[in-house]
Amino acid sequence: MNHLTKTDFIQYLNCPESLWLLKNKKEEYNKHKGEFSEFQQKIINEGYQVEEYAEKLFPEAINIPTA
Repeated sequence: MNHLTKTDFIQYLNCPESLWLLKNKKEEYNKHKGEFSEFQQKIINEGYQVEEYAEKLFPEAINIPTA
């Protein structure tokens, strides 16, 4: 019997198709896992641009790396 975890439910809220693939076609899900849509990639790239701009704006700032 398949059961749904809280993580599954949150994944369903974000993308029902993704959860369906995970539960029904795991190989297909794993094949596409980690790929970004064009929109998502644009958001990521804009985040890097903001970071570069902030570094130029505040050259004396200390960069604290995340884990």
